[in-house]
Amino acid sequence: MSSSHGAGRRLSRSAARAKTRFRDVAVQFAGVWIDPRSVARLVDEAPAVYKDIAAVMRAQRDLVRIVRRLRPVLCYKGV
Repeated sequence: MSSSHGAGRRLSRSAARAKTRFRDVAVQFAGVWIDPRSVARLVDEAPAVYKDIAAVMRAQRDLVRIVRRLRPVLCYKGV
């Protein structure tokens, strides 16, 4: 048996860069540490470009038992 290792992307990286505004990224990362100088590089990692993890987990509930829900505390993207 196996399951998803994450929610998966809802938008490709190029679509995310085209559709996501920089100011929205900071709002979406509320509670997660980001380097304010790197906001432009984090657009394609914004939470809104990923599928809803709750829906993904519901879809595979016959494969997994949820024991922990992790919350991101840092988003860093190297160049």
